[in-house]
Amino acid sequence: AEEFEVFELAQRELHERRGGKWAGRDFLEWEPIHSHLLGHDGARSFVAEETGQIVGFTAAWAREDVWFLSALFVLPQRQGGGIGKRLLELAWGEGYSRRVTITEALQPGSTASYARRGLVPTTPILRFEGQPRSAEPGLLEPAPRDPDALRLLDRAAYGFDRSLDHALW
Repeated sequence: AEEFEVFELAQRELHERRGGKWAGRDFLEWEPIHSHLLGHDGARSFVAEETGQIVGFTAAWAREDVWFLSALFVLPQRQGGGIGKRLLELAWGEGYSRRVTITEALQPGSTASYARRGLVPTTPILRFEGQPRSAEPGLLEPAPRDPDALRLLDRAAYGFDRSLDHALW
């Protein structure tokens, strides 16, 4: 819950400073994802504390030879003092052939910090809004989930197996 509060405060300050509005996130949606990260990749997750209060945190996961920076947030009033840099150093680890992350374009400071470590934005992520709808295809039939097919799909889409994460998603 304290990490979620840091996340919310950092996001709100960033969006408002850039002239936007932070819509906020739902803790009940955020918590299972973060708990999954801590449960399976806790060795790559760290917090920074001052006088017993969490002032920053990071979370990263690794699947095979791929390392992904999932979260790095520092309280707005504590940013710029090296906390984020130290958290990233702790989570970094060794032996990964690919390192990736996702960052919003309105975070030039974070993007620059990540780029200094070799995390360079390469693929845009698009957000679609509206009401999804589809026409019922007549040729498809429901089938039971096939773990082998999911592994093959992971390998084709990501280049690695994400079976560990399927139960979460």
